[in-house]
Amino acid sequence: MIRTIAFDCMETLIDMDLLPGKDDYFLWGLEGSGLERLSGLDREGLLMAYREAALALEAEFQGLREYPLRARYARVAEKVLPGLDRRGILAMAAEMEERFMGIYGSHCYVSGEKRKALEALAKELPLHVLSNFKVEGGIARLLERCGVGELFAGIHTSMEAGWRKPHPRTYAYLAERTGFAYGETLFVGDDRECDYLAPRALGMQALWYRQGVRTKGPEEIGSFLEIGERLGRGGTGQ
Repeated sequence: MIRTIAFDCMETLIDMDLLPGKDDYFLWGLEGSGLERLSGLDREGLLMAYREAALALEAEFQGLREYPLRARYARVAEKVLPGLDRRGILAMAAEMEERFMGIYGSHCYVSGEKRKALEALAKELPLHVLSNFKVEGGIARLLERCGVGELFAGIHTSMEAGWRKPHPRTYAYLAERTGFAYGETLFVGDDRECDYLAPRALGMQALWYRQGVRTKGPEEIGSFLEIGERLGRGGTGQ
């Protein structure tokens, strides 16, 4: 029996009117930070330093281990501002992360249809979030900004878990935090591997969210309104 629903966040709960490219994770943080002026480098030079930092960190944090976005910014600041002490580097990285979140959040929204469905589901079951995200507390901030944060009993991310989906430890962290067994959890998300195949392999029930798709498989949905229908008719809900 399903006793809780866990959702992915980005492109599942929250949509964006402008999706960031890989470089935007740096360029949005760079905007207004003063790093260009302080370093004397142009954007292309700084972007190259960021790409190198990202590759180095990915090599260090192998096997889906998570690390914060600000670690990339700190690596860049350390390289292009050699006279800056550690405290200054961390302050610059934190400021860039905040600037990134400001721009990122400005492009986020939750549709009226999703809000309506979530409000109905929250009256029946505790709702949780499990999302990959490199900013500590970032998903909670985005959900609050979009006006739906209060609908969730818990908001959990890869930053807290220490591992990214689809690593099994990420879902183990979810179960630990919710208090519900895998067999009591329905997972909903747009990523086939992270939000459908991996949860099912662990014993969860799962729905693959394919927004707007009309022709779907038996465990696929194109609208959040279908979640309640699945729970109500005894298929996924049993």
